[in-house]
Amino acid sequence: MNAPRPDDADIWPPFDDSDPIHDLVPLTLRPAGDVKPFGDDAHDDCAGWLLGEVDDFWGTAGTLAYDAHHSGDDWINLLALASVGSMQWSDCGHLYLLIRRSDLANRDLTRVLPLVCSS
Repeated sequence: MNAPRPDDADIWPPFDDSDPIHDLVPLTLRPAGDVKPFGDDAHDDCAGWLLGEVDDFWGTAGTLAYDAHHSGDDWINLLALASVGSMQWSDCGHLYLLIRRSDLANRDLTRVLPLVCSS
């Protein structure tokens, strides 16, 4: 069952003339630890994964957080969303939601760090 299309006033316009509504893609999650190198097409139908690592191409969650000027060595990947169908993060990259382990243990989602990684 598909959700009804939102009213046009409720949709942010795209940066170009494309349709602001993205294709529906089946949600397929990778098993924890099953992270293929960036560019590997073995999981082209994969919408993302919970927890686990970031793609090896980008290093670690701690490296990404440090590069974004966030200190601490306890960063982990909370959720990764891949570019699938018409849902594209830059040029076929990933959207990572990183969180510190201590914040996750305390169920504190107020400091989640969103990062788009793309080549």
